[in-house]
Amino acid sequence: MDGVETGDGRLEACRACSCLLVPQRLLATLLERACERLRGKVDPNARIQPLPEIAEHPDCPTCHHPMSRDDYCQAGVAKFSRCGRCTLLWLHAEQLAVMSVMWARMAGPSPT
Repeated sequence: MDGVETGDGRLEACRACSCLLVPQRLLATLLERACERLRGKVDPNARIQPLPEIAEHPDCPTCHHPMSRDDYCQAGVAKFSRCGRCTLLWLHAEQLAVMSVMWARMAGPSPT
C-alpha cells in the first residue's frame, strides 16, 4: 500500500489492484472534488449501469476484521466494502468513478 496525502487526510492506495482505502470522513470531499470536474458534463437523464459485484469481502487492513458490503445511496450500482470499526472504505477506481457521477448528478448544475 502506498500513502497519498490529499490535504484533507491520508488515503492508502494498493498497487496490485488500484483500490483506495478511504477514511469515510473523506469520501464527501473526494466526491465533491470530482463533482467540480464533472459539473455540466453529466447528463442528468443518462442511466448509470450497475457495476459487477465483487465477490470477495476483504479483511480490513487496519483491524483485520472482515469488511461488510455497502451500496452507495442504495441505488444498486456501486457496491463497496466498509469497515464499521475503523470507518474505512475499500473502493475500486470504477466504484469511485460511478459514485462521483452520482454525486455530480445529485448536486445539479453549477450556480451561474
